[in-house]
Amino acid sequence: ASAYEQLFNRLAAGIGDSLLARGLDLAERALRQDSASSDAWMAIGQSLEWRHPRDFAGVIEASSRAVALDPRNAEARHELGVHLSMVGRDSAAAAEFRAELAEDPTRGVAYFQLAHLAHLARQEEEAECLLDSALADQPGSVDIYAQRAWVRLRVGKVEDARRDAETALRLASGADRRVARYGEAALVLVDLAAGDSSGARARAERLTSGPPDPVPTFWAGASAITLAAVGRPDDALGVLEQYPRGPRLWRILRRPEFDRLRSSPRFQRIVEESRPR
Repeated sequence: ASAYEQLFNRLAAGIGDSLLARGLDLAERALRQDSASSDAWMAIGQSLEWRHPRDFAGVIEASSRAVALDPRNAEARHELGVHLSMVGRDSAAAAEFRAELAEDPTRGVAYFQLAHLAHLARQEEEAECLLDSALADQPGSVDIYAQRAWVRLRVGKVEDARRDAETALRLASGADRRVARYGEAALVLVDLAAGDSSGARARAERLTSGPPDPVPTFWAGASAITLAAVGRPDDALGVLEQYPRGPRLWRILRRPEFDRLRSSPRFQRIVEESRPR
């Protein structure tokens, strides 16, 4: 989970084609007034992500243009890095996040995204160190605590993972309850590691009982992971099959926690249907 994911998910529930068109029109009008505006090109990239969620047509080009016009724009670097990571260009994405930190060493979100890339690469010790750095800059961040819980589970630090997940729950406000649920989902795996299978099953049932989110997010992935972990792989695949295909879902499916489903033909079909074109 990240601030980017939270914003995307909150808006997705109510956004329509007319609002998408209006957003893109406003960004294009800003460009007509100043074609050298980095922020306007960044807005174009964000609007195109909404308009073309399946193939990201024009997204990378617009985000790259924003950085080229203002290489010191840390936010533009961040947006480009996120978009690159969604289409699997991890090395290029990492370079953007490092450049972002070079411009502003206090941007914990850049450490967070670098940690996510390390997690996808199964480099958990590096991911944990990066999340430690992220927390040094953003000590009250719910999403960073939640993500570190997942990483610490991967390196066998079960009680540390429990503390991080519980801290995420404690810090969460009403606005970021979904992120808190991402942390609580890690507690399902903590319960399993501690031998409490009945508690894990009950928690998984409670967490996955509501309606699905409208777009694939970190939480959507965690929901499926918890179902698979408690012995409900068909239900886990059913959750994933509800989401629109595209780079956002494809990046989520790269998570190491999905390795238990990777041999399933149903899972493989979702991956191939979502793979960036």
